[in-house]
Amino acid sequence: MFQRIHYKEGKFEFEWSNSLLQHILDLKDNFVLTDLAITSKFKSGFSWILYDFLKGSYGAWHKTLSKEEVMRLFNVENRQTYIKTHLN
Repeated sequence: MFQRIHYKEGKFEFEWSNSLLQHILDLKDNFVLTDLAITSKFKSGFSWILYDFLKGSYGAWHKTLSKEEVMRLFNVENRQTYIKTHLN
């Protein structure tokens, strides 16, 4: 797995073996990167949904959504409390 592990002044340094390096570099194509400076401040599950939606729309300078589309995005289109409060 590692060619070398080095510890100095409270820090570890890992050097991957050459046979595994390309695999590790390819992993970034299979996973979503998340900015923890932003997401650590989320206070609601709805924040994650909106964050993922906007991240998926990266590059779009303008996005128009109706109230119904927003309700579907958050999966609350069938909840009576949201319908009464937000769609009237």
